[in-house]
Amino acid sequence: MSTQDDFESSSSISFQSDSEAERRDLELERQHLKADLKYGGLDDESDQQSENQVDEQVKEKVMNEQFQKPTKYNNAEVQEAQKKEADLILQSALNDLANIKQQPMQTDTKMDRVKAEKLAQIQARNENQKMRQAKLKEAQEIDQMLEQKKKLLQQYEQVEKQKIEAGILLPSQQKIVKEEYLLDDMMQPDEAEIVQQDYKPKQLEIKQKEQIHFQLFDDQEIEVATQNVEVVVQTQQSQDQVTFETYPKQIGSISNKKLNIFAYNIESQRNESEALIWGKVIVFDDRKELQQGFNPLSSQVQNCCVLVSGLVRQVYMLPADNLNLIKQHTYTHNGLLQACGQIVQDQHQNYVKYIDQFDNDLLNDNFKQYKQQLQNVLAESIGCPAAKIKIEPVIRVYTFNDSEIPRDARMWLRVRYDASFPSLNVPEILNKSENTIKQIIGMTVRPLDLFLAENQIRGASWLQISGFQAQDYLTRFQELLATSQKITKSNYFNQAAYKFQKSTCFHEFQLNLNDEDAKITSAPLEQQPQAPPLSTATINFRKLMDPQSKQEIPVIVQLTYQFKNQLQNQSQYPESTAKTYIIGIPVEKTTPYSAQLLGMSLDENLGYNTNEKKRIHQVEVIACHREAEMIFEMFKLINILNPDIIECHGLHGHFSQIMKRILSQMPFSQVKTNIIQLAPRLLTNMLSEYQIKNADPSKLVHQLFQGRICADLEKIILEFSPDTKQTSLDYQLDVLIDKEIILTPNTFIPDIYKDLMRFKNKFLPELVREQLALLQLGRSLNYLQLTAKISQLTYFQLQNVLSLGRAKRVEMLLFTNFVQVPFVIPDYQQQSEEHDKFEGGYVIEPKPGLYDSVVIVLDFNSLYPSLIREFDICFTTVPPNVSETDYLEFVPQLSERIFSKQLPRIIGELVIQRQSIKKKIKEVQVKQKTDNNEQYKQMLQELDIHQLALKLCANSMYGSLGYEKGRFFCPKVAASIPNRGRQELNNAVGQAKMAGYDVIYGDTDSIMIDSKLKIDKLSKEMHGQLTKEGKSDIDKIVKQCSEIAGKISKKISEGKKFLEMGLDYIFARQLLLAKKKYAALKINNNIIQLEVRGLDMVRRDWCELSREVSKKAVDILMWKDASNGIEDVIQFIRNIAQKIADKDQALKWKHFMMTKSISKPLDQYKGATDNLAHVNVARQLQAKGRNIKPGFVVEYLVLSNKFACEYLKMEGEIPQFQRCVPFEDHIKFSKLNLVDVLDIEWYVIGQILPPLERLCTPIPDLSKSSLAQCFGISIAEPASTNLHQQTKNTLSADMREQFDSCACFLYTCSCGQVRYWPEYPSTSPDIPLANLDEPSKASRANTASLHGQPLLSEEDLVVLPCGHAFDEQTAVNCLLKQMHYYENIYYSNVKSCSHNKCAYNLSSEIQKQIQRGTVDLNFKEIQALINYACDKTCVSESCQSGELVEVYPREQYLKQLLFFQELFDIHSPLYERGTTKMGASVYLAQLKEVADYMVKQSGITQVKVSEVISKYFK
Repeated sequence: MSTQDDFESSSSISFQSDSEAERRDLELERQHLKADLKYGGLDDESDQQSENQVDEQVKEKVMNEQFQKPTKYNNAEVQEAQKKEADLILQSALNDLANIKQQPMQTDTKMDRVKAEKLAQIQARNENQKMRQAKLKEAQEIDQMLEQKKKLLQQYEQVEKQKIEAGILLPSQQKIVKEEYLLDDMMQPDEAEIVQQDYKPKQLEIKQKEQIHFQLFDDQEIEVATQNVEVVVQTQQSQDQVTFETYPKQIGSISNKKLNIFAYNIESQRNESEALIWGKVIVFDDRKELQQGFNPLSSQVQNCCVLVSGLVRQVYMLPADNLNLIKQHTYTHNGLLQACGQIVQDQHQNYVKYIDQFDNDLLNDNFKQYKQQLQNVLAESIGCPAAKIKIEPVIRVYTFNDSEIPRDARMWLRVRYDASFPSLNVPEILNKSENTIKQIIGMTVRPLDLFLAENQIRGASWLQISGFQAQDYLTRFQELLATSQKITKSNYFNQAAYKFQKSTCFHEFQLNLNDEDAKITSAPLEQQPQAPPLSTATINFRKLMDPQSKQEIPVIVQLTYQFKNQLQNQSQYPESTAKTYIIGIPVEKTTPYSAQLLGMSLDENLGYNTNEKKRIHQVEVIACHREAEMIFEMFKLINILNPDIIECHGLHGHFSQIMKRILSQMPFSQVKTNIIQLAPRLLTNMLSEYQIKNADPSKLVHQLFQGRICADLEKIILEFSPDTKQTSLDYQLDVLIDKEIILTPNTFIPDIYKDLMRFKNKFLPELVREQLALLQLGRSLNYLQLTAKISQLTYFQLQNVLSLGRAKRVEMLLFTNFVQVPFVIPDYQQQSEEHDKFEGGYVIEPKPGLYDSVVIVLDFNSLYPSLIREFDICFTTVPPNVSETDYLEFVPQLSERIFSKQLPRIIGELVIQRQSIKKKIKEVQVKQKTDNNEQYKQMLQELDIHQLALKLCANSMYGSLGYEKGRFFCPKVAASIPNRGRQELNNAVGQAKMAGYDVIYGDTDSIMIDSKLKIDKLSKEMHGQLTKEGKSDIDKIVKQCSEIAGKISKKISEGKKFLEMGLDYIFARQLLLAKKKYAALKINNNIIQLEVRGLDMVRRDWCELSREVSKKAVDILMWKDASNGIEDVIQFIRNIAQKIADKDQALKWKHFMMTKSISKPLDQYKGATDNLAHVNVARQLQAKGRNIKPGFVVEYLVLSNKFACEYLKMEGEIPQFQRCVPFEDHIKFSKLNLVDVLDIEWYVIGQILPPLERLCTPIPDLSKSSLAQCFGISIAEPASTNLHQQTKNTLSADMREQFDSCACFLYTCSCGQVRYWPEYPSTSPDIPLANLDEPSKASRANTASLHGQPLLSEEDLVVLPCGHAFDEQTAVNCLLKQMHYYENIYYSNVKSCSHNKCAYNLSSEIQKQIQRGTVDLNFKEIQALINYACDKTCVSESCQSGELVEVYPREQYLKQLLFFQELFDIHSPLYERGTTKMGASVYLAQLKEVADYMVKQSGITQVKVSEVISKYFK
């Protein structure tokens, strides 16, 4: 039976019991009811004999149920053990019955209470003799019925035997025997219905089945009593319950000896033969919970851990041809594959699976002998018994980068052995094999990845596990259950009470893959039931700088817990169902904290417009005395709340650094007790003191929370947010949901602590708002739902999806698919220089201007995926030795091979799935229009997430091919795709021109066409909102544009199967400025809206006032005709100027806030770069205790000179950078009018005018001078000139910052003396860094420092210190030699281990020599200092935690080349124009040509796609 059939035959979340077995169990229930009625019907005068009869019935019942069934155990010891266990159970049951009779109201369990209550009711009605007789008569009728069906019951004895063998009956658990069976398969959802359902967001439906309850009363009374009890329980849970992990509950997801578990993560262990599956299983307190099927919103689930052992390593060995292990044959490539295996095709006739069935008749007689010899060699090398090393002949094809490996189908040797033994030592094996092995491939394949791929196990999905060790589970569960009876019940998880041994999960299973029936399967996506919810803890810190240690320490911990976080769609009202904990310590010996529980109104306290005043967010404040206590309290909360996901903004940044510091500084005994024993769910893999002190901080966090998902919101923002310029919370809220949040700077915390009312009424709600904003951030990105779906699609575990890049996900998808077919999977390899460069997307130069006519944008539908499918581009069809002039020359020939074109097939499946999902979206949208049901909204959300995940996976496929560090990096395949894309884009341009239209711009996959159509009387009033007249105009123009687009697209797509170009956008008017920079009036449904791309107004490095002015100016220009537009823009700018002059109160401080990020550590800003405004402000913040690191966004204001003198207590003219203060300082002078405080003239000239000038470049009557006059400023005035000079200086400072790490140009004179440019009086053997702080003086001497002199002078360049003449050819040779040196260093891929004690660690001095070069620029001498490696993980066996880091990365290499290009550019700001001597200009021009040539060769203009991809996936 296939995997799919197996899955369909049993539920992924429930039991499926036999119908006859159900009837048999029903009869047993009635027998139990009869016994209960006899007992419950006795009055006070009943004699002891009647009671003894009841006891004997119970004894007989237990014996029948537990011990009279045939078992597979015939061993005498086993039978004796069963007898003893039976005696214990019987005695326990009798004791319970006695207790019930004596103390009916003092029972502890729910069932005991029900029995006691009903017993009291029946005893109170003992006088009603007729009712009692009726019940006894009913019992007699049941006896007769049972007798008639006795023969039928005997036929099902075999079913009972199977149940006992599977551990379904629990023979040694008192409570379960008394109440109900632990693993009975009654009352479970019908598996077929759940698995085979179509896509439905609503609750899963099941068949109603009768219940089995060991109760005391009749059905009606039991039903009433059960309802009453459940009402109480449900009410209690809805108010107080925060986790299902309060006590062990009965498992409800075992069916036919198969465990059904929702696995949210699978991770490998140190012993690579073992892996852990972390997931959720369905549990219940009462079987009635299962009658409605599994519902993510209401069903109970508990954590589960499955320890999988028996994983194997696998490698492929290519035997030498001269071994003659295989006979001569006449099979072709396809014929050999068909002869030695079974080929499986899908419904589209694609080859999707290969099952090995090697024809042993092809083997020569020497094969067995060689196999034994090879087994002995391997056994000796790895220490594994030879008999346990499995070597099999298989037919495989290698089709990747190594051109020396044959690419036809041939025999390989597949070697598999237990992964508990080490990896093969390839050089040793090749040496000992005496040249009988040519290649060994598969060394970088992890055993867990191999297992997941071979079994096609999806991430974040329901799995079905068979062959687990049931008895071990039952024994452990009984112990936990017995413990739960002895402890006080709580609404929280109590780890300490249960004394867990391996994991903290109530449900723990073991699976040995070496067992015959051990198996793990994953259902197809369309058959996956809904996922259970996961709980989340969102953590945040408020920090202050410790003046003594100079380290940033947390003073407040904020933790928000969500009980249920849905993986299909967003949770309803998470703000009101979540709870926030605020943990604080004193600051400056002041603390406002006191332990208290608060209920904050989402409307009144937290600013949510819910219109429901009763919606309350719970807050608990916890007071601590010191940092360690606060951190311990945080981990205590994590332990008792037991979240599945740890979520933090900066988890791999500040959070991991804080944890690293705290864990390293504390005594290990305290760390172990208060952190290590509380944080992870795996207790057997404890962190050691050595690991804590030496581990990488981010890895330490993952180890610390093992068994939980770790999510870094900052990384998630970088991937899924549309704007990633800043990742801060306030910035992203503005981008994603247009919401503003104002957070008090941490430096104000000491002052707030001293004001108790301010702390309570303002600061505490602010802390909670910050937490809820983080929840909103995650919700707006849909990151949990999206990554879960990506995990399912790519077979990549959820934790890996959240932690690693897109290339790794696609790599796992390709790996899983290629494992199914007969290919040898490539290893990770270091790539050589010849594979490094290829052209990227084609950009057609724009034709700037303001277009009044309608512009049509035509776009290829998923260009790169479509190209792969259209032209069968694949590893199998584009060999590594293909010519760059025709990448696809071998495609027709190689496409005839079986299992070729795998890449088009995989992408095709994703595309077809997405098309199907989008079709469903349209169908649901149609239904939603007629029935606005909430379920349609949820369905649309889930479908949209599904299609987006498919889109991301398909579009990332090309990127993985060009990702240099990926397993499937294939430069020729990657290069062939954009190469063909350029041809198709040129064809599109040609077709548009042939149709009579001008193409005004094109980029990679789209072109913009001037349609020559116009909308008459275009106006914002008519077309900017929905009006009848406007809709009529829009419909008319859309129809005309569609006809034009259809004609052109038809020509473009002629003869193509998958490559289609369609109408993407229609712009009613467009202002095109440059590449990727335009403003346009875009037709969106029935209205026209302004769209801006790439212009200054959408960039955050301009103040808000500048952006708003620019946006309004563009809006005016786009909606008005030329003459009226110019007049309105001028009037608008005059109004702004008047508001400033009038000190209008509408102007806010935030309108003038500047933002700029720190790009390197502050101590590296030296010389002129130290005078940058944002650097100066960053130093001010650092002095206040802020931790300033690269990437930190500085917010500041520029003060006027007059106010700065007063505020800063300085005199005279203060430089502009010194007049900049942190934005948070505006609170100190907020009572003043900002016009009196800020340098308004600088803001006008430096912030408002430059973007306006660029916008208005295509419009002749809107010059910079006319715009400046609106503000009453003349650009010729001295004041303006000074301000202009300040802007110029700032620009020069930015250039210094950009090139501050670049080396000087080295000129070596014929006499042997060296000369650096820019000048540097260095005698060091290493080439110095470029000096962009001091002016060159070789010719100008002291005059170089005078005001107005440029930084560099061409006259200084040609003056050599040795007195010899500057030689043109020598200079050219020196520049070429130096640039070639940097090229060699870069392509050598030099790496250094981050661990300073590792043998692969390069000292800072050696790294400096490598990066800059020595005076003689001898690359061979440098090579002696270099250790090479191709992976990120350190290859040294003695290195525990180091990572290999590039010494000379691509970014530095390109920066150096661009610096040389700038250094010899006569028009650069480094030089002053107009004072150049002719000779020197010629030298500069020739050196500039050399630099330009090297830049072009480097691939900067010829886009280096692999590097772009590398940054994209970083």
